[in-house]
Amino acid sequence: MKPLLILSIVCSLFLAACNNGNNKEKEQENIAAAEKELFGNQNAASFDSKKAESLAQSYEQYASNYSDDPKAPEYLFKAGEVLRSAHQFDAAIDNYKKIYEKYPNFNKTPQSLFLIGFTYENDLKNITEAQKYYELFLQKYPNHEMADDAKFLLQNLGKSPEDIIKDFMHNDSTKQVLATPAS
Repeated sequence: MKPLLILSIVCSLFLAACNNGNNKEKEQENIAAAEKELFGNQNAASFDSKKAESLAQSYEQYASNYSDDPKAPEYLFKAGEVLRSAHQFDAAIDNYKKIYEKYPNFNKTPQSLFLIGFTYENDLKNITEAQKYYELFLQKYPNHEMADDAKFLLQNLGKSPEDIIKDFMHNDSTKQVLATPAS
């Protein structure tokens, strides 16, 4: 009796594993089809926010179902990008935070952290949170290629583009005056 029970358990586990693989492949196929449908027409005027939300949900669901899969953080990053495009900024930030918290070794984790600050600053106009995340980015990734951008943005938080240009022009003309040799 026991061997029969063990055999049935093993068979059940095997079938479940096979179905899990099939489901995973099916989800990947569905995501690819949804990407093609949303991004196939490169006309920005035809961006369909409902399709974007559906695609983002598919990305998130895949990452939730297969969190150990190498595609999981990539799909979360894509979900963040799609949601920002659909003006769902809080949801985009949630995805970037998941990447930062769950996938520290993912190649786009630094960009995810930067994008949290950037989204708070530019889309949600929350300077306090933007500053917090830019500073965290610089603390974690001081030598990253985007570190200079984060420093610049921190220095100019809350300034209008006109004020930034004025500061730049003032600093540039000051440098020129200081660099001009005296006669």
